[in-house]
Parts: sequence; structure tokens; C-alpha cells
Amino acid sequence: MKTQLAGRFAKLLDKLRSSYWVVPACCVLGTILLAAGAIRLDEIGLLEGEALPRWMRVEEPESARSMLTAMAGAMITIASLTFSISIVALTLASSQFGSRLLYNFMRERGNQAVLGVLLGTFVYCLLVLPSVQGGVEPRIPQVAFLLAVVLTLVGVGSLSYFFHHVAESIQANHVISDVGRELSAVVRRVFPEADEESPAVPELPEGEPQPVPSPRAGLVQAIGLDGLVALASGQDQVLELTCRAGDYVVAGEPLALVRGDESADPDCLAAIAGAFVLGSRRTLIQDVDFAFLELAEVAVRALSPGINDPFTAMSCVDELGSGLVQVMERGDMAPCMLDGDGGVLYVGKARNLQARLSSYFQKNVSSAKTRALVGRIRDIQTTVTGSEAEALLLEQSLIKELKPRYNVVFRDDRTYPYIRVGTDHQFPGLGFYRGNRKGPGRYLGPFSSAGAVRASLTMVQKVIPVRQCEDSYFRNRSRPCLQHQIGRCTAPCVGFIDPGAYDEDVTQTLMLLEGKDAALGDRLTRKMETASTALDFENAALWRDRLQSLRQMQSGQMLSGTRQDVD
Repeated sequence: MKTQLAGRFAKLLDKLRSSYWVVPACCVLGTILLAAGAIRLDEIGLLEGEALPRWMRVEEPESARSMLTAMAGAMITIASLTFSISIVALTLASSQFGSRLLYNFMRERGNQAVLGVLLGTFVYCLLVLPSVQGGVEPRIPQVAFLLAVVLTLVGVGSLSYFFHHVAESIQANHVISDVGRELSAVVRRVFPEADEESPAVPELPEGEPQPVPSPRAGLVQAIGLDGLVALASGQDQVLELTCRAGDYVVAGEPLALVRGDESADPDCLAAIAGAFVLGSRRTLIQDVDFAFLELAEVAVRALSPGINDPFTAMSCVDELGSGLVQVMERGDMAPCMLDGDGGVLYVGKARNLQARLSSYFQKNVSSAKTRALVGRIRDIQTTVTGSEAEALLLEQSLIKELKPRYNVVFRDDRTYPYIRVGTDHQFPGLGFYRGNRKGPGRYLGPFSSAGAVRASLTMVQKVIPVRQCEDSYFRNRSRPCLQHQIGRCTAPCVGFIDPGAYDEDVTQTLMLLEGKDAALGDRLTRKMETASTALDFENAALWRDRLQSLRQMQSGQMLSGTRQDVD
């Protein structure tokens, strides 16, 4: 049930804001209560005798009736006039800017408020009119009458405002500016802050996904992401959304795919489907594309032969550029976070730890997934590294070792670089790789950039001399290359090392890349001691030098666990 409430509540608010009856109805209800209160004050004698100046009092009941009738008639006439002007303005806007812009005109609070004041004053005068009594004991509710005059004056003032507002609202620059503000608002709602890591898609469990069918056809107006995150967390499942706000779905089309060790029950599928709010038109609740399309439509119409207004098109382009800049400026990130059971929730790196944590613990966090993550945090641990490359290696090794719940792989792995170990070759080599990972070999990563991959390869090569050349280059060598001369390759291409010894080097390389530094150090120590016991001092010196290189690299990384303020 909670899964459905957020999206439906957002749709309800948007529907109320774009409805022309809500604000007037509230105003009418308010004036009804005001009339009842004013009449009651007159009944208890709040203003009697000379309590009011003469020019503010009405002495004759007939005069009071006539004035209340005139004010009520004037207000309903003016309300009809404002409604007619609004219809004309909407017709003009529809023909010049497109029918989609009517959605923005309907959301104008100023027009709704003016109509509400006029209708409210009309109803107020009708309710006060019966309380004016003539005869032997005339009775005039002075407080109620005075308030009727005040409301009438407010109505006249609102009419002046309405004329100005309508004349301004149909101007092209005003319309474009309003759409630009709506675009900025929806961008802030949908996209995370610039210093907040955008959560990617978690590693999908194996097995056939279970589709969540749409109960009916319509446009997706909003999605209750908070409820979906809570539901997936409680069911230990991964939800893959197949549509977003603004997409049209037909009845029975999958809204999401449920992945998990167990199949979801019908109630769970119904709750997931209920989080998708469907309707007949697009809205600005979560649909960023809709705001961009509104600006694009105005620009295209302005350049049409019937209008031929290049300046309006230029203003639209300016707002489109501003919106794109706002989208590009939004971003993400977080350090290692633990839940109440001590399990690792997330492993990440940050240059400015204080800024990262502050972005997560603000009152208004726009990302639903981030709010779900923050709600589970009970402890935060930090580790300091000496460089970004070292932080990246540590991050990847911790993720592989701890498998945190909120750490995710990239949706499109082909766009991120990896280190590939060609295990299908007799003498496997290390290399930079970007693309489909369906081929043979081991793939370590992903890495944030090509520079991070090359920095990692250089660091590994200083410790363990495994080849990093291409297979085509390897096959055509007849003598050792420069890498062998400087001690960074054992020259397997010309048979300077046997396959068994080279396999040992590859095993040690994988241990180093996977973050198993301690196990690798123990392994090198045992090999050094075994060779020394066997009086094989040449190999013992080789393992000793490699162990020293590993320790130098570890000391250079300067890894330290701390619970102090390190930012």
C-alpha cells in the first residue's frame, strides 16, 4: 500500500494544481465560514450604536439590501467576464504555442485566485443578505456588511490584477520563462545533487526475470521510487524498470522485471504495479522530457511560416540550453557505509569526505535510493590512500570481497575499461580492454577511466613481470624486447621462462589485482624460504626481491584505517 501512495499523492497534488475549481472552491468555503462568523459577531453585539464612524454605517435596511444585491450582482458578472477572458486567452495560447501549453496555463494560481475571490464575494453577499431585517425592529449586521464592502473592494482590485496578468501571461517571453522554471523544478526533483553518486543498477541475479504487467494502457505520469526500493529491499529482490515517466504502455506490457532467488507472489506484483501512476496526459511530476518537448514545440511553431518569429525560437533555445546545463551539473557518490547488523552497505571513494557525507545527510535528498541507503546506516568507516589509483584498486578489491548490497555494476559494462588476463593463452598477458566481456579470459574491473587502468598495470608490472604485449606482437618476437631488459617481463616469447613458472607469476598477479596483498606476501615468503632451504639461492633472491617490491608498494599506498575526522 505504501508503495502506491507516494506516486498517487504526487499525481493528486498536480491534478489539484492544474484544476480550475480547487482554489475557487476553497475561497467559497472560506467566505461561507466568514459569513457565519460575521453574523454571529453581530448577534452578540460586537459593533453597536456609535462603534463605527457614520460613513461606515448603514442606517436603513433597504439600503443595506440594495447594496448587498448590487455587490453580489457585480461580482457574478465580473466572474463571468474573467472566465470569458480566460477562455479567449487559452484559445490564443493554444493556437500560438500549442495545446500542450494549456497544461501550464491551467496551473496559473493567479487566475484561479481571482476567480475564487469573485465567486467567494458573491456567495458571501448572498449569505449575509437574509440577515438584514426591516419592520418595527430593523436589524442590520454591521460587521457582516462592512466585510462585504471590503471583499467587494478586494474583488475590484483582483479584476485589475487579472487584466494585467492575462495580458502578460500570453506574451511569448513570459510563457517560455514559466516553462523554463517548471523545467528547473522537475530537474531538481528527478536528478541527484552534483556531489551525490548516482546509484547504478545492481548486479542482476541469475535466472529468468518475472515481468510485472501493466493493469491498463496509459502514459506513465509518476513512479513511487521510495516504495519500490523499500519493497525490493524487504523481499530481497532486484527490480529492473522497463519504462520511465512519460512513456506510453499498453495493457499487459511489462512495467518492471523482478529478479531474485524466489518468485514474487501476486500481492507483491500488484504492489509493484501500483507504484506506477498511469494517466491520459503527460505531467511535470517526474517527466523531464516533457518540459524539453514543450520548449521545442514553441520553438518549432515560432519558426513556422504562419508565425515566423525567430526571436521566440531564440528564447526557447536559451531555455533549452539552460535546462541541459542544469542536467549536466547534477551528480553523485558516498564512502563505505554499514547497516545495523554490521554488514557493509556500500563501498566507494571520495576526494572530499565531508562534502560527500553532508550531501547524504541533508533534510531534502532527492534520490529515493539514497534515502533508502541512508536509513540503514549505523556506522561509517574510512580508509586513507595516497592516490586516486590506489583508492580505485582498494575500492574494487573491497567490493569483490564484501559484496555490499548497494554497490552495483555499471548498466552498460562495454563503455568502461577493464584489465583482461588472457587465460586462454599458454602465456597469459595483461592488457587494457573495453567491450563485450563474453570472450575467454579474466576481466578485472570496471575502472573509472583508461588512465586508472594504465596506472594499475604499471604498478603491477613493477612487482610481478608478467607480459603486457599484444598476442600478435608476442608471436612475432625472435628476441627479448626492452621490457625484459629493464626487468618488467620474463620474455616468455623466446622461451626464457617455462610455462609452470609463468603460471605462478600469473597467479600472483591475480592475487595482487584482487587485493589479496597479505596472502601474496605469505606466498612469496614461503617460496623464498623453500628455495633457501634447497640451497637455490638464485630463486630465493628472486622471491626476496619480489617480496620487497610488494612491501614497498604497500608502504607507498599508505593505507590506514581511522575513525577520526580526516577531511
